[in-house]
Parts: sequence; structure tokens; C-alpha cells
Amino acid sequence: MFSNEEKKAFITRIVEKWFFPDFTNKLTWYVVTLGAGFILVPQPIKLFIINWLIKVFNVNSGLTLNLPDMEASTDYSIGVILVFMALSHNIGYKYFGLQKLIFEHKVRQEQRIGDYKLLEKFLIDFPSNCGSAILLKEHDFGNSFNREKLKQLDEFYYRWNGAEYHFIDPELTLKEKHCTRGVNSFCSR
Repeated sequence: MFSNEEKKAFITRIVEKWFFPDFTNKLTWYVVTLGAGFILVPQPIKLFIINWLIKVFNVNSGLTLNLPDMEASTDYSIGVILVFMALSHNIGYKYFGLQKLIFEHKVRQEQRIGDYKLLEKFLIDFPSNCGSAILLKEHDFGNSFNREKLKQLDEFYYRWNGAEYHFIDPELTLKEKHCTRGVNSFCSR
């Protein structure tokens, strides 16, 4: 079902995500932690930290801004909103990431289908048991031969130089270029 390279790429992606999470995942966890802090930390500690941050800002900013001290409240809406926003962002990010992976997989499948059809066309145009291939394999070109037997090779030479006759898969492309270079070299002599 899946090739070894696809399995290896999948495992590599999982390991990379585990040890090196992407920025949005880190950001989501920071926002969830901040929101949970707003919800779970007692009010006096929150007030102390926020007032301390205001004083640090006033001392380090060099500005003469006087920010008011925060007062106690029992409103947890900020924390709930932060947690909800972070989780909905993470779900949306994962959804669109999954949609992107599905789209890329479909594109690769279409490319494979296109390469498969082109390979079938190649095997129809120049099968390994055609007269030209047998002549190339078995004949000593120091002797005379029937030029008609090279008809399929000549047709392949003229037809497979077009842009529509190139594979997408790098390995197939390399082999196709090697084959067409050899045919071009033979036919141009």
C-alpha cells in the first residue's frame, strides 16, 4: 500500500514534530498556559504579578507613564477566552494542515498515474522485443544490416523529444534521459 520511502518520510515527520514542534503549536501552548493561569491562579497572586509587571515597565521604559495598579476581580472570562481561542486556533491549524497533506497526496497520486500511463506508452512505442531493440542488442554494426529494422528506433527518436514525453518521478526521468541520450547519440551518427 505505502512504499518504504513514504513510510520513512512519515516516521521522520512524526519525530521532527515531536522533538521540534512548529511555532504555532508552541504559541498555542503558551496562550493556553496563560489562559489557564488566569483561571487557576488565585486573585492575590495575579494582582501581585500584574502590579509588579506594571512597576517594572514604568522603571525600565524611561517614560513618565503612570499605569494604574490593577484591582481584584473575579472575572475568569479572559482566561476562558484565551483557552478557547488557542484551542480553536490549534484545531483549525491542524485541520488545514491535514487538508494540505491530503491535497499533496492526491497530487502525488495523479503524478504517479501520469507517469504510469507514460511508461505504458513508452513500452508500446519501444518494447524490448521489437525489431530495433533486438537489432541493437544482437547485431555487430561493423557488418551490413537492414535499415528497415531501425524504423521503431527512428520513430522513438523523433517522438520522444517532446515536452509531453517527460516523467515527473526523478528516478524515471533519469532513466528516460539516459535512454533518450543513448538513442540520440546512436541516431545522430
